[in-house]
Amino acid sequence: MPRRDRRLTGLTVTATSLLLMVTGCGVERESAGGEAASAAPSTCDTSEKSPGVTESEINLGITSGLSGPSASAAKPALEGQQWYFDKINADGGIQGRKIKLTVLDDQYQPNVALQNVRRLVDQEKVFAISGGVGTQNFVGGLPYINQAKIPAVAPYAPSNQIGTMQNPYVYMLWTNFSDEFEALTRFLVGERKVKSFSIMAMNGDVGDDALAGAKKVLDAEGIEFKTVVRSEPNTTDYRPIAEQLKQAGAEYVLFLATPPDVGNAITAMQKIGYKPGIGAQSDMLDTGWIEAFGPVAQGLLAPSKLANLEKSDDPKVKQFVTDWTSAHGGKAPTSWNTVGYVQALVTTEALKQAEALTRSCFEASLQKMKDFETGVIPAITFGPQERQGVRAAGIEAIKDNGTVTEQPFTAIGR
Repeated sequence: MPRRDRRLTGLTVTATSLLLMVTGCGVERESAGGEAASAAPSTCDTSEKSPGVTESEINLGITSGLSGPSASAAKPALEGQQWYFDKINADGGIQGRKIKLTVLDDQYQPNVALQNVRRLVDQEKVFAISGGVGTQNFVGGLPYINQAKIPAVAPYAPSNQIGTMQNPYVYMLWTNFSDEFEALTRFLVGERKVKSFSIMAMNGDVGDDALAGAKKVLDAEGIEFKTVVRSEPNTTDYRPIAEQLKQAGAEYVLFLATPPDVGNAITAMQKIGYKPGIGAQSDMLDTGWIEAFGPVAQGLLAPSKLANLEKSDDPKVKQFVTDWTSAHGGKAPTSWNTVGYVQALVTTEALKQAEALTRSCFEASLQKMKDFETGVIPAITFGPQERQGVRAAGIEAIKDNGTVTEQPFTAIGR
């Protein structure tokens, strides 16, 4: 499995709970002018004057939660991104120009992220935004991204409002929770022949996304949840929820909550003698979570977004791991290092393929990206009306202190 460490757990605890604060304000649904954003250009204008490109540099920008609750994820992702840009620069750069990455810390706060995007565009004059980690902070910057029409590539901000033409300047890679739970439920129904389900979903948009993804599959099969339990983050006593789930008696229970809450709920179920099959979001594949809850979570199934770096036979994966390990004193890449690497890889590939270093040509290059293979995530495809580059997930099961692959990356139906 990828070297998923406890950093992933720490981020998601905050991302899933704090996302509610942002989605309630509604800014992510509108452009800065209060109207839906128009479609991004797909025609390359080679004569266009774009900021951020000089004879020697391409200035890219990033706003990410480098301090605050998301720091343990954002920092290693930035490390992965900067490592790959440095590697490109050492090989001569892009069209004879070195990549410069202007980095701003938004402390995982939406209002700070908005200020940072404005600064990147108006003061730093960046060509494009690349990467970043966290949903609520990235969503906070969307109004100015839309107003400035600046391309933003591969933020790690799983949300069903990103990766759509609603925010056409954002080119998304990572599957959202609706897709994750559609993939997980489809596997359970199709491969495991599960006929009865319950779900514990956290209150708010994130829990709604998980419900929607699972229900899409169950509705098509004529299956209804035995019970739907809504939870609050950091609940201290999960026994009442466990009792409700036990009374419903489903064969399988799905969970979407902060990782500690999922672990505590599973523990509470087992304490009262209820041991159904269990499934949850991809965050449960984090080795820190497995270390904390693995004894009660053996067999838990979850969608996977990253390839198994330790076991993959893909030459691209092997090369990445070898290059990274060699450059870091024998230390293998973590999940978040890998996220940053992919963010930089996709950005540089689009720059390399652009007919000219203008924003419109950069976007045209992104929109022509088809079945681009990184090895570490499913193949990436964008298009003039497609901003969700990846629509696939694998399925992994927790076994002992790691995971085993139950299903390779598989397309998520629409």
